[in-house]
Amino acid sequence: MPVISDHLCASLASQGKWPICWDEPAPVASADMARVYIATCASRDRMMRRALTALAGAGKAGKLRRAVRRYLASSSARTHAFARAFRRKHGPLSKLPDKDLIAIPLIAASTSAWRYSGGNPVAIPRPKRDGTSYRYIVQANVFQFAEELLAAAAVNAVSTPYATQFMSPRTGGRPKFEQWLGENMPTAARVVTIDIPRCFATIRHSSVADALPLPGKVMNEVFFKPRARTKYLKPALIGPLENKAHHAQASSSICGIAEGSALSSVAAELVLANVLRDVAAVGDAVRVASHGDNLIVLLADATSEGLVRQVLNASICLHFEANPDELAGRISSGPASQPFYFCGRWHRWSEGKLRIKIDPARKDEFVLRTHIAIEEARALNVAAARNKRVQRLRRSVLGWLHQYEGSADLLVEILDLWPLIPAEISTDKATEGDMK
Repeated sequence: MPVISDHLCASLASQGKWPICWDEPAPVASADMARVYIATCASRDRMMRRALTALAGAGKAGKLRRAVRRYLASSSARTHAFARAFRRKHGPLSKLPDKDLIAIPLIAASTSAWRYSGGNPVAIPRPKRDGTSYRYIVQANVFQFAEELLAAAAVNAVSTPYATQFMSPRTGGRPKFEQWLGENMPTAARVVTIDIPRCFATIRHSSVADALPLPGKVMNEVFFKPRARTKYLKPALIGPLENKAHHAQASSSICGIAEGSALSSVAAELVLANVLRDVAAVGDAVRVASHGDNLIVLLADATSEGLVRQVLNASICLHFEANPDELAGRISSGPASQPFYFCGRWHRWSEGKLRIKIDPARKDEFVLRTHIAIEEARALNVAAARNKRVQRLRRSVLGWLHQYEGSADLLVEILDLWPLIPAEISTDKATEGDMK
C-alpha cells in the first residue's frame, strides 16, 4: 500500500482532501497485513473526517456533498466501520483466527451504503420505568451496523448540534449542562420543562431527511428500509408480535426511526436542534437547552411564558407526529426559586448555588433492576451469553456511577452491588461446558 507522509495527509485534510488511494481496496495476503491495514484504515478515517469537517467549516456546499459521497464509498472508511462493528458485535479482533481476520477487508470492500445489505433487524423489548409499557431497542446484524456507523461518522463530521444540546459526549454531557444551568439560573424568573413523548417513534421522516446531510438513497437504504423489515419480539416471549402497530413503533412511512441504530441518536439530536432554535428566537430573555429528548427553558421575563409554550408546542408538532393536547399536558413550569424535576434529578437554586439531588424512586428502581439482572446472569450457563450479560451489567453500573458522580448514597449502593455481579466464564471452561 502506498506510503504518504503524515505532514502531507494533515495538509490535505486541512484543505478538505485526501489521497485517491484511500478510496481503493488494498490486497491483504496475511493476518499481519490485515492487522496493519485495519489500523491504517482507522488512521485514514480520522483524516478523512477531518477533511469533511474542514469543508463544512468553509461553507462549500457543493464540494461537501461530493466529499461525503466519496467518503461513503471509500474502502478505507468502510473497512474501519466494519472493523468497529465487528468489535462491538463479536469482541476483539485479536481473538479471531487468521483466515477470518484476512476476510475483514474483503468483506468490508463488498459492503455499500447505497445498497441494503439484507436481513431483518430484531427489536428487543425493554421495560420502561412505568412498569407497564416497553420501548424497543433495535439490534442489526454486523453488516447493517457497519453501514450505520459509516453514515453516522459522515454526519458527525459535517454537522454540529445546537450550542446548548448536552446529550452527546461531543457537547459535554451532563457536567456541561449543569455548568450551563448554574450560569443561567441567577437571571431566570421562570423555568419551563418538557420531555417529548416517544421521541424516536414519532419523529417525522421529512425532518430527518432535512437534518441529515446524507444522500437520500443512503438514508433510505441504511436508515428507513431496515426499519420497515424489523422483527419485533413479544415482551418476555420469543416470537414476532401479532400486532406490531399496537405493541411497538409502527412501520410508518412518515414517522419513526429505530432506537438503537447508530444513526438514530444523531438524527434526533439534529432535529431537536431545530426546536431549540425556534424557542431561542422568541427573544434574548429566553435561554433553552436539552439533554436527550428533555428540553428546558429559562425565562428572564415571566410574561413571555405563554408565547414560549405556543412556540414549543408548534415546533415539536412540526417535527414530530405529536398530539398538541398531550404536549401541553407534559409541559411543566414554575418560579425559578422553586425546585424543579429534570432528567431524573431535582434541581434547586438556593443561596447562589445550584443544588441537585437524585430522585429516590429512580435510584431504587435502578438498584432493583440491577439485582434482577444479576440473578438472570447467574442463571446463564452458556459462556457467550453469560459473559455478554456480565459485561453489560458492569457497563450499566459504571455508567450510573459516572452519570451521578458525587452522590454518596448511590456510591454506597454501587459498592454493595458490584461484588454481587458474577464472574465471566473462562474460555477453557466454556469450551468444556459446551462439549458436554
